[in-house]
Amino acid sequence: MGPGVESSGGSAANTIVGLASFGAKVAFVGKVKTAAQMTAIIALLLWEPVIPGVSTPLLGAIALWVAAILTLWSMFHYLRLSAPHMRGDALTERRTTIAKAPRQTPPA
Repeated sequence: MGPGVESSGGSAANTIVGLASFGAKVAFVGKVKTAAQMTAIIALLLWEPVIPGVSTPLLGAIALWVAAILTLWSMFHYLRLSAPHMRGDALTERRTTIAKAPRQTPPA
């Protein structure tokens, strides 16, 4: 059997796999963000108080805000990590290297 193929299931997973190919590591913040999202979804769907003394809608709203803030933080974190690969200098250097490559003439 040949080497494994790296693939993923959703758009967030595709982003992480793509960034991992640049050498970025998945941060622990992503796991906390996912836990906050799941907590928010469950709390906002239940709406009824589950834990005595804790407002379920308030818990859901707080968890949703935490998830939103962590989403923005991780976006800036990954953009900062990928910036060296997206700068104009790197693209110009690659184009120059391709332009300097010997060209093959098509057969007559």
